Amino acid sequence: MIKLIVSDFDGTLLPYGQKTVSDGVVKRIKDALGRGIRVAVSSGRTYGELEKELLEFRDELYFICCDGAYCVKSGKAVYQRKIETSDLAFFFDKRAAGLSFVLHGAFENYSVGRLPAEADIFCAKPVNFLTDVKEKIFKITSYGAEVKLAPTSGLRTHWDGGEHKMAQFVNRFADKGVALSDLQTRLMLTKFE
Repeated sequence: MIKLIVSDFDGTLLPYGQKTVSDGVVKRIKDALGRGIRVAVSSGRTYGELEKELLEFRDELYFICCDGAYCVKSGKAVYQRKIETSDLAFFFDKRAAGLSFVLHGAFENYSVGRLPAEADIFCAKPVNFLTDVKEKIFKITSYGAEVKLAPTSGLRTHWDGGEHKMAQFVNRFADKGVALSDLQTRLMLTKFE
């Protein structure tokens, strides 16, 4: 018997080009939950973004957010791999070299430097200093200069935009698959369930 359904969000539950989740998707989620099946949504988005999109299910779904760095159920973290302060400081130090970036927390996004227009989607709060950041950061989106991580960095490059000089970084141990394995273990489910 299936006990957990996991779905990607963008391009799956929310098809590209659509602004909201369809009534059909809402019905399918309700049907699964009504049959006692747990449902998890996995995304690169922050928890705050996903919660707004699926507010009706806030307390019923598991949200695997920020590319696996943060997993939430009923508004409480069940798994997290934040970016350490030393790694955040590295990005602040790179501003003089033409780097601008967005720091993604669970609920708030923070911007540093002059961002390109496409970064407006993050609705980020401008900050100048690391001490202005008031929550844990789970993902970084950088623009401009190429970022070469130190071998001792606690980060990994999650995605590299190549010619657009854009890249995303997460904790070295953050991954959607790892977060899902953690959830599977917490729920005491086999892969077949």
